Formats: sequence, structure tokens, C-alpha cells
Amino acid sequence: EIKKSWLKGTNIIGITAGASTPDWIIKEVKKRIGDIGG
Repeated sequence: EIKKSWLKGTNIIGITAGASTPDWIIKEVKKRIGDIGG
């Protein structure tokens, strides 16, 4: 769950993941953050 309030006032964020995290999950997180914050 990603809350819009977490991104309020930010220009740059970082996404970290473990080596075993599938690429599709990282891409989905990136997409959802983009959908929320532009």
C-alpha cells in the first residue's frame, strides 16, 4: 500500500528491493508511485 500523503512535498524518491524481489514487483511499485505523484 502506497499512500499519497507519503509523497507530499517530495521531488525525488528512492526505491529499494532485495535481490530476490522479482522485477515485475519493482516495476509495479514504480508505476503506482508515478500514478500517484506524476
